[in-house]
Amino acid sequence: MEQETATLREHVEQARVEAFTDALTGLNNRHAFDCRLEEEYARWNRYEYPLSMIVVDVDHFKKVNDTYGHLAGDKVLHVIGAHLRRATRKVDFPARYGGEEVVILLPEVDLQGARTVAEKIRQAVEEKPFHSGESRVNITVSCGVASFRKGDGRKTQFERADEALYLAKREGRNRCRTEEQIELQA
Repeated sequence: MEQETATLREHVEQARVEAFTDALTGLNNRHAFDCRLEEEYARWNRYEYPLSMIVVDVDHFKKVNDTYGHLAGDKVLHVIGAHLRRATRKVDFPARYGGEEVVILLPEVDLQGARTVAEKIRQAVEEKPFHSGESRVNITVSCGVASFRKGDGRKTQFERADEALYLAKREGRNRCRTEEQIELQA
């Protein structure tokens, strides 16, 4: 009976991990991100420690899929996931948000610290070419960075990080932009 209980616990834990993990990248999935954002937002509201977010998007991902196939695109996402795991701390929370977009929560990291992490990720991806068969494919990412501010709701920070990401895309891709840079353009 004890063995059956232990086996059942293992299966339940495995199911829990699978429910919160993106199978392709090995990162947390969007559901896990939404749950963690709730927790971190509550902590931030209570303790007002710095809480930042990076939104990362693979540049020209559709072209990779169209040119080399979806298996190559999947491999690119897997490699990006590995870069994110290496570039973040244990307390950080990288998650695949959807498609080729990844979001990272950075507890107790201010805007400039988050920008440094984003730039580290961008450089790591740029410096490591991807190979699809005989072809060498240069992959780059663009990043948007924002930090929670007094009066923010749970989604406000994501919206600013996403705006910063699209500023990076408009300015030519393969770069990181912060919410401050959006405000300077306004």
